[in-house]
Amino acid sequence: MKRTLLAALLVVSCTSGPLGTVPQPQDVALKASEAKGLAKCPSSGSMDHTVAQLKGSDPTAYDRTNQEWSKLKQDGATGGYVAVYSDDPKACASFSPGAATSPSKQISNLVVQFTGSDKAAKAYGSGAFGVNPAQMSAVGGVSGSQTGLGKNSVRAFLSLGGTEVYLAYWQHDQWVTYLFAVGLSQADGDAMIKAIDHRM
Repeated sequence: MKRTLLAALLVVSCTSGPLGTVPQPQDVALKASEAKGLAKCPSSGSMDHTVAQLKGSDPTAYDRTNQEWSKLKQDGATGGYVAVYSDDPKACASFSPGAATSPSKQISNLVVQFTGSDKAAKAYGSGAFGVNPAQMSAVGGVSGSQTGLGKNSVRAFLSLGGTEVYLAYWQHDQWVTYLFAVGLSQADGDAMIKAIDHRM
């Protein structure tokens, strides 16, 4: 009896986290200690919080983001979290999913949780918030096993107008996430996505 109970507890802990808890999007998202010294923006929070923030600060981004989030929920998303970091507080309000680059150092990490890995894989293939796996591969990104993030993954490191841009987009089990970083090195980007992926 004791051995059976111990085996059951081990299975739960390995598949669902400590004491059987299921990680939430905010648990998986990039932590402040991993953000390369950048400060967390007030716009960080659940997708509902982010959408509400954008409604007042950037109506155009609000419409686009709200539509994307509604579509993801229709496709099986149960929750989402956006972690935004910057070295310029003034840039925080305008840095949203899909936002253009700016001179400051910035990071945006979106984590979306789905009801299952099949729904997550389908959503990954469709793209999210303007991130399309095929387009990223076309501009020199690497995909699949080359990213170290599994089959459904792509990442790219580009220089746009002299500004370094790092973008990674991937699916892992029931999660779909992307990380968009401006003004940071490829090594910085690689370290951040590994930390995020480890928590999925």
